[in-house]
Amino acid sequence: MDYRKVFEKLITAFETEKVRYVLMGGFALGLWGVARATVDIDFLVHRDDVLRVDAIMQKYGYERRYSSENVSQNDPSRRDADITDIKMLLQARKKEIDFALLEEYGMILGLSDLLQQLTKESGA
Repeated sequence: MDYRKVFEKLITAFETEKVRYVLMGGFALGLWGVARATVDIDFLVHRDDVLRVDAIMQKYGYERRYSSENVSQNDPSRRDADITDIKMLLQARKKEIDFALLEEYGMILGLSDLLQQLTKESGA
């Protein structure tokens, strides 16, 4: 799959349709210089835009494989992988991370203690 072409199609359509989205997962880490193997593209989409995203995806022959009302997605089966991702990101980009904002997100997601621990371990 040519991910560059996929991104061009999807992002252009999202922008045209005024979809509120955030890129997440392996590709988001890649943009920050952290390499992690992945076989999918993960977006966090505003709930009011989900049906438009589905229509865009179908238009280009793609499909949504996972959906959750739980934005934090504290999925216990992903915990180790998520911690590894956070550690790699902190190590690679600690000079550029807004730690006050990270702490705020930690409070919102109920992950303050974990994020503080990982930040301390990274030497940031």
